[in-house]
Amino acid sequence: MVQSIQTELDGIITQKGIRTVFQPIIDFNAGKVWGYEALSRGPADSCLQSPLALFDLAAQSGRLWDLERLCAKAAASNFSRQRLPGRLFVNVSYESLLKAVSINGRLLAALQDFNLKPQDVVIEITERSPTPDLNALIEASRYLHKQGFSIAIDDLGAGYSTLRLWSELKPDYVKIDRHFISDIDTDNIKSEFVRSIIEIARSMDSKVIAEGIETIGEKKLISAMGIHLMQGYYFQRPQAEPPSLDITPIVRSGSDKEQYLARNLVSTNDCVVPDEPITKVAKRFQSNSSVNSIAVVENGKAIGIVHRKTLLATLSKPFALDLYARKPIVSLIDENVLKVDVKLRLEQVSRMVTHRARFKAEEDFIISEDGQFVGIGQVIDLLRQITELQVKTARHANPLTMLPGNVPIGDCVDDLLCSGQAFTIVYFDLDNFKPFNDMYGYAKGDEVLVWFSGLLKKYCGSGNNFIGHVGGDDFIAVVSDASYREILKPLLVEFDQQIEQFYNPEDIEAGGIETEDRLGERRFFNLMSLSGGALYVRPGDYLHFKEVSYQLGKVKKQAKSFDKTAIVFDTGETLFIEDLSRQG
Repeated sequence: MVQSIQTELDGIITQKGIRTVFQPIIDFNAGKVWGYEALSRGPADSCLQSPLALFDLAAQSGRLWDLERLCAKAAASNFSRQRLPGRLFVNVSYESLLKAVSINGRLLAALQDFNLKPQDVVIEITERSPTPDLNALIEASRYLHKQGFSIAIDDLGAGYSTLRLWSELKPDYVKIDRHFISDIDTDNIKSEFVRSIIEIARSMDSKVIAEGIETIGEKKLISAMGIHLMQGYYFQRPQAEPPSLDITPIVRSGSDKEQYLARNLVSTNDCVVPDEPITKVAKRFQSNSSVNSIAVVENGKAIGIVHRKTLLATLSKPFALDLYARKPIVSLIDENVLKVDVKLRLEQVSRMVTHRARFKAEEDFIISEDGQFVGIGQVIDLLRQITELQVKTARHANPLTMLPGNVPIGDCVDDLLCSGQAFTIVYFDLDNFKPFNDMYGYAKGDEVLVWFSGLLKKYCGSGNNFIGHVGGDDFIAVVSDASYREILKPLLVEFDQQIEQFYNPEDIEAGGIETEDRLGERRFFNLMSLSGGALYVRPGDYLHFKEVSYQLGKVKKQAKSFDKTAIVFDTGETLFIEDLSRQG
């Protein structure tokens, strides 16, 4: 029997009898597919159909490397053939990872044979057995990272050494084992474990993926805790050819990320019903010193909150235990509790907290979604996330205009490319800005840049649009509205009408200024005009921001060939020019 099973395994490997199925990883905040995990199965009529039986036998018989290399090739081939959006997540065991690196990266070559760039692939390190040499594994993982591959640690919390590997490797992704996700919405111990993982991940800049989500309750709590990358049967079962998912997008802008909403302030979902005995609630506080408050919920809605300090102080009074022994907790709740919706921005929550009476300023608050209880938020978490948002915004913003700089611009475009959404990106350049800056001085030049950033905000800064400041006199606008031409036209017209305000009357009359050019020779420069190169990006046109940037630069160069305000649109099929200069 053992020999026949071994023979069957050998046949599967020799005849390439692997079936590949894909399960999507959802970016719930953006409403898009972030990537697909490739899962391998044996033939449908085989006793090795189960991946557990298949890989266990391969490991025992010394053929794990052969099997995993075959699985990687099948995954890459099917992923490329179907042109699935996002990144390909491929499972690789410790043993195969070490072998792949030691024999000149044949596993990597297998992935790249199907036109997959390293940036398209995430290597999921799977622990099937204790690794004999953790240091070697860490070095191998770092080598892959340098090649451009992203690294994920699979089943965090379930293996022998994943926590140590996480701390030393600092992977791009951490996937929490499904054991800790199952029934997390009703298990406080699991939710506390996951919360601690989130905190560590933030400090190490690792993205957290919750796998094994099967119920709406699990999904809601995971989202409320701040995890937005999710995977599980709730979204889609693994399929050989997964259909496209219709995920309702959550509105997101470049400077107001979904992660900085009230839903991510949930610190606990502890709650009781109104008729819960006061003594039982007191015991819950006494058994868990980290709980500051408990919500009182009726028919899914929070009707009030019980504060640890208030309840325990009340019960410490003489005869209090006898007095309250049989009374329900509803008789001691604080009904005047602050309630906020999960969709509120942190700035809005902060204003609501600070506008409370001073004696209630530090009290916990209720977080709800469409009136339904989600959890409890704490002021200390609000302050921490507000500070984090301010630091992040300042770090990547242009110091003059405070618009997002190169890093968030690239992130925005890459996110849209992964989402499969069509969009238009426009590269603006102020022509003859440098001679103006030289003639009138940097302070006057800064006035122009701040003024133009205001124009961008006015015409392109609403809805799902994104605007950024590349540097100098170069700006970017990402427009999702299908009527982008109608959005851009008034911006160009107003630029032409208002730019003269920055010049002296004699320069306006002359139509420009005379100053030195880059070679030190004096020449005449016209009044500033605006060149715009617009690139319409369809799903599948480009893989990365660098590719978009290269093509966009070529379109903008054509726009600059005109000696007046103009914009060039490149639809990818036909190049045409719309000169909007001086039109009313």
